[in-house]
Amino acid sequence: MAFLTYLATVDWHEVVELREQRRELLNTKSIICMSNLVTLWVKEQPLNETINDIVNGSEDLSNAFWHPWQVPRVVRPDQVPARGERLRSTWASLSESQQEKHLFRQDIVQLIAFTETAHEKDAIVSVLEPSVDRERADRVRCPFADQSRLPVPWWSLAVFEDILKKN
Repeated sequence: MAFLTYLATVDWHEVVELREQRRELLNTKSIICMSNLVTLWVKEQPLNETINDIVNGSEDLSNAFWHPWQVPRVVRPDQVPARGERLRSTWASLSESQQEKHLFRQDIVQLIAFTETAHEKDAIVSVLEPSVDRERADRVRCPFADQSRLPVPWWSLAVFEDILKKN
C-alpha cells in the first residue's frame, strides 16, 4: 500500500520533551514529502538500505502517536550527518546514466538536499499519512505543530468523503 511520507527536521530537545509528555507537538524546521514506495521499489544496494536508514528512522518517535503500518520514526541528531553523507556518496557512486534514468531520481536528490538542511541538534522525524478507512484514519495524529507548513496538507478523510459525494 502506498502512503505519503512526511520527513521533517526538528530540534532533538523537542523530541525528548514529547517523549517525556512535556510537549504535545513538534515544531518543524524543514519538511519534505515523498512516497513510501521509494523505500520499497529502489532495488540497488546499498542505495535502498541507505534510503531506508533515513526514511524509516532508527527508533519510534513516541507511544503517543499510532499508525496501522508504521508508527512515526526518528533518526537521532548524532546519526543524521553520517546517514546523509552515506546517501550522497552512494548516489554519487552510480554512473551519470544510472542517475539520469533512475525512476526515483527526483526523490533521492530531494532527500539528499533535505539531509543537508539538518543542523547539529536536529533529528529527522518520519511520519506516514493516515490510512483511508475512517476506523483507522481517525486514530492517526499528525505530530507537527504548524500543519500549514506541510508541503501536502495532512490527509483529511472528511475532505475525501466530500469529494466523493460531489462526484
